[in-house]
Amino acid sequence: MLIINRYVMKEVLVTLLGVLAILFLIFLSTRFIQFLAAAASGMLPTNVVLTLLGLKALSALADLLPYSLYIAVLLAFGRLYKDSEMVALAACGIGTRKIVRVILGFSIMTAVIVGAASLYFAPWAEEQSSRIRDQVKASAEVIGLAPGRFSESGSGNGVFFAEEISRDGQSLRNIFMQASRDKSVETLSSEHGAFVTDPETGRRFLVLKNGYRYEWQPGVPQVNIVQFEEHGVLLREREVEESTRRHQARATDTLLASDDLTEIAEFQRRVSMPVITILLGLLAVPLSRTSPRRGRYAKLFTAILILVIYSNILGVAQSWFERGVTPPSLGIWWVHAVFLVFVLIVYVRQMGLTWTMRVLAGKDV
Repeated sequence: MLIINRYVMKEVLVTLLGVLAILFLIFLSTRFIQFLAAAASGMLPTNVVLTLLGLKALSALADLLPYSLYIAVLLAFGRLYKDSEMVALAACGIGTRKIVRVILGFSIMTAVIVGAASLYFAPWAEEQSSRIRDQVKASAEVIGLAPGRFSESGSGNGVFFAEEISRDGQSLRNIFMQASRDKSVETLSSEHGAFVTDPETGRRFLVLKNGYRYEWQPGVPQVNIVQFEEHGVLLREREVEESTRRHQARATDTLLASDDLTEIAEFQRRVSMPVITILLGLLAVPLSRTSPRRGRYAKLFTAILILVIYSNILGVAQSWFERGVTPPSLGIWWVHAVFLVFVLIVYVRQMGLTWTMRVLAGKDV
């Protein structure tokens, strides 16, 4: 019996890792393209792209793992049915009830990982991602520059241009800057420049070398010209309030103590992820039943359709709760209750009412 259990769990685990890798590849490819586009347009420094990508991967684990388990059970058992191995197991006395118990145990172990990711790892990753984005937004005058392109300053009152930028983004060549200050306009041009951080204050400066400073007032036919060997430009920083961060980035214990409906809904979503994992794992067992002639992918479309409907209803339920449409006593839990009933109906239709009742009662079938 232990050998059979290990064999079934190995089949599911190998398939799970394959499905999870594919989903991660699709997710990370999409995110990577978005981050590269933001970096190319000057909205994101190139040196934080990989960091943000890693944080997004950790944040997505809690969402992708339940779906991966669901598809993995479908594909693994679909192969067992296709190769008539399920028939052989039944002939050896390994009935559906024992298979369900194996998958239930595997789903619970997976749910523990999902729970840790949903309650702790994902919020931490979102928090770190928010901090990086806040720092990017607060680095005021020049961020994520692209060589040979004009970029607007963070304050919106000036432009910046550099013909060449070093690979690390810290050194620049052939620089042009223009900014409006009160009633005057200031223009700076320089052959070379570099970003420097003051070790005492932590403030960032753009140090220009071998250039000119032009200052004039619109409508006044007079221009002040100053030649310099070295000139420092302070990069202004904007304060970013903690409250502007998304609720997905808040710690779970903070959400638990909150009275805000949006944060309560987020807390319930995190807690429900392990529940979703177990329900999907149990549903996949009867859905995977098929004849050898139909193949392992026979039920895949139906299963994915059910998953899409379940996910969409969950999203609608969370939106309703955030807007106060549903009472706090219901929250989003009613969706899982309805889905549990649906899972039981699938078992009754596939296995029969007597079989299902005996399994729920813990009796041998």
